[in-house]
Amino acid sequence: MWFYSVETFLVLASLFFFSWSLRKEVHLTLFHKLVGWAGFLVLLSALFSFDFRGVFFQEVYVMDGFSQLMKVILVLGYFITLFLAQEVKDVDGKHQPEFYLFLTTSTLGMVVLVSAKDLITLYTALELASYSLYLLIPMRSNGKGSAEASIKYILIGIAASGIMVYGFSLLFGLTQTTYLNEIAAQLPLLYQMPIFWVAFFFSLAGFFFKLSFFPFHAWTPDVYEAGNTQVIGFISTVSKIAGLSVLIRFMLLAGETAHVLDDVWVAIAIATMTIGNLSALIQKDLKRLLAYSSIAQAGYLLVGVLCISEKGISGAIYYAAAYLVMNLTAFFIISQLSKNGNNVPTSAVKGLFKRSPLLALTLLISFFALAGIPPLAGFTGKWFIFSAAVNSGYNVLALVAIFNSIISLYYYLMVVKDAYSDEGIEAGGLEPIRLKPAYQIYCYLSIAVLVVTGFFPHLFMSLTKQSIAVFF
Repeated sequence: MWFYSVETFLVLASLFFFSWSLRKEVHLTLFHKLVGWAGFLVLLSALFSFDFRGVFFQEVYVMDGFSQLMKVILVLGYFITLFLAQEVKDVDGKHQPEFYLFLTTSTLGMVVLVSAKDLITLYTALELASYSLYLLIPMRSNGKGSAEASIKYILIGIAASGIMVYGFSLLFGLTQTTYLNEIAAQLPLLYQMPIFWVAFFFSLAGFFFKLSFFPFHAWTPDVYEAGNTQVIGFISTVSKIAGLSVLIRFMLLAGETAHVLDDVWVAIAIATMTIGNLSALIQKDLKRLLAYSSIAQAGYLLVGVLCISEKGISGAIYYAAAYLVMNLTAFFIISQLSKNGNNVPTSAVKGLFKRSPLLALTLLISFFALAGIPPLAGFTGKWFIFSAAVNSGYNVLALVAIFNSIISLYYYLMVVKDAYSDEGIEAGGLEPIRLKPAYQIYCYLSIAVLVVTGFFPHLFMSLTKQSIAVFF
């Protein structure tokens, strides 16, 4: 079983990229072809190992329906990132093997993270994923402030990690075990103790950081602005889905005990959504706009998770998968608009429909999906999440979430309006953008996925419900 698992193939891919990093000279054309095949093999292994089940390594590692589904989503994001990073413009050629190596080790950490069944494995996997990302940010050769943003990212990450480890130590002291299911079995006795809630929230700090929840969101805009476009697309999607997976497992194991602090969860969700959307309104840089957008999107995901219901959790997973496609496509558009990997102001999209009609249409669909306009997947995902919140009695939270979605319409639609307008552009400023055939196919596929899954969500929703059946 292990020989065919996605974990094994990620380890092999890491060794492959490491061996290339030892070379004095790198033949980039050949290397990029091999990168594509490596990513494809990892994706195939994730699909092949979807039905793997079992508990391993003294019961610290679990393969169940939930973990295997999340691994497929994570590896799909990894594969798309590798595909879109075939033309990395702002990373030196001699450093590109290390670039792909750290992307792969980060994905390996996230894959292990979603299967971790005890605190030590959880922490080790989180640190592997995090430190790989810390190293990727300063690799951008022309990134203004990339070193500063990287230091900020590391310092906040270390602080969140330290708080989390302290929470883990408190949990171990209270329960005398590191196994998540054994900790969950003792929750009815623990939740009346104030120290337990300190331990519980401290333990979640690292995942709040990953998901950019308030108050661990401050790093997001600076890191997004300073980092390589493909890396930031990876962080904004794959990293968030990994954090979401652990949060879901925590909440489902806690069960009804998690509802004791409903007011706190609701406050975090409202603050995250509102701060993200209001801050995005005034952004003039596309990557900073998507940074604050990602904070708001994390708030929507939390709405589904805190319902702790089959409909809420499956809706959150569906929306996370849709968000993967929406946001990676948005960052792909930025990479195509950018010259030499430079940052792109929102004004740079003006006249895009004349420069590249397909790219303009792709931008329209992805931003409409992010805004939650029907019948796209973004709307359907929000519908599942918000209706689950109403069914669970979170009426005020659902109203605030809907209001926040309305606020987000402004900044998403302003970008789309600019893409289909050429006002204020000087003559000769509309140079055509020629997409490679592979990128044209990606545009058509992303449009098809966002439209078709929006119209027919039940195929994927039935899959998510089967994957979380182990918890209900």
